[in-house]
Amino acid sequence: MRAYQYLVQLDIKGLPVDPFAIVKNEPNIYLCSWTELRKTHRVTDPYNLKRNGADAKVQIIRGTSDYLIVFDDTIKSRERIRWTIAHEIGHILLGHLVYYEETALNRGGLTEEQYGTLEVEAHWFAEALLAPTAVLYQFKICDPKEIALLCDISLDAAEESAKHVRNYQVKVQHLEMTLVRNFFRFFYTQKHLQSIANGIFRYCGRRQYKGVYKICRICRNCRAYISDPGQKYCHVCGQQIANPDDGKGLPRIGKYYPHIDTREDGRILYCPVCKNHSFSNQATVCEECGTALGNICLHETTLLSGIYRYCPNCGNMTSFEETGLYDLIEEPNLPDLLTFKQGSYQDYIEYEYWEYIIASCYYANMDLYTALANSKAIRDEGNFVIFATDFDSAKTIQKHKDFLIRQIREYGQTMVTDVELIYKRF
Repeated sequence: MRAYQYLVQLDIKGLPVDPFAIVKNEPNIYLCSWTELRKTHRVTDPYNLKRNGADAKVQIIRGTSDYLIVFDDTIKSRERIRWTIAHEIGHILLGHLVYYEETALNRGGLTEEQYGTLEVEAHWFAEALLAPTAVLYQFKICDPKEIALLCDISLDAAEESAKHVRNYQVKVQHLEMTLVRNFFRFFYTQKHLQSIANGIFRYCGRRQYKGVYKICRICRNCRAYISDPGQKYCHVCGQQIANPDDGKGLPRIGKYYPHIDTREDGRILYCPVCKNHSFSNQATVCEECGTALGNICLHETTLLSGIYRYCPNCGNMTSFEETGLYDLIEEPNLPDLLTFKQGSYQDYIEYEYWEYIIASCYYANMDLYTALANSKAIRDEGNFVIFATDFDSAKTIQKHKDFLIRQIREYGQTMVTDVELIYKRF
């Protein structure tokens, strides 16, 4: 709970979490490496880290309320150093040096039971800070290699984290809901795949690349993220996916492409043309406008999900791409707020939790969910302006405005007093 509170307090909304940056922004916590202390103080083994076989030590600086973390920078594992610093931050935030001030975490002054308790608490804090289980569970990240690359932790630590994700049960609902809200855009726009790709480039190198590179590849042609290990062709442009082992490498920066939501049976959740979502069990096309309800490979005639603009097996165009449905869902641009309506909205900012608010309507109000698709929201204090894609969507949003306000207050944890609707596409 304390680690989750800290993530919210620091307004951290993406992975990996950087413990070095955390310490740098904490006015009463100082960080120093063993090598640096050895040079500046001209001692053989500062704080006896080597003699005690310790990775780090934290102490209250005498006569102050400040803390000093000393870590062994000769450890070859970057992930282990990151974990160690998070562990020491845990000792500080959990009050271990205050409640056990007579020892300042010097093991000699603690009983085995006390020492073990403090170490276990700091260990759990480090995991919750660097690999928050509530977030990984919510966004279905449970493969150890994926967790290790995404969270920048060791594979051993990631395997333990994966076990906790698989056995996860909600413990502190309000905190976990806040974390999911904060991290939603990071996962929704596939920035987590960029973090995984960064991890591959950072740690794996050419000798180890072969074993993990398929966790996240980036198309050389359109830079789409490829997270399906068995995929042969890019689902966005249809080009054959490159193998990093051919010596040419892959792009380092990927690009997010929106997709059409489909159900487990392959049918679309709602029609992207007319927003209809009431389909009979036998229907193969939308009864309102005739749009096909399934995405078919035009060569293999297989049913595919809505992420595939081109078939991942043969590279041929899909029916959704042929009929131009993806053009309807490309992210609309906000108007120039400095000139729109004589600058009436120039003080507004884009609402960062809008995708999460839309997702929160999925089970509770499908009419509103479909009407909000591809919309944008800006706000100034408690006043919201929603840019809907068409007149009918705006009319539906207006009809459910009170419900939407409740969703913003509950799930967005944001004050809202009024909602204005604009439906012209920009």
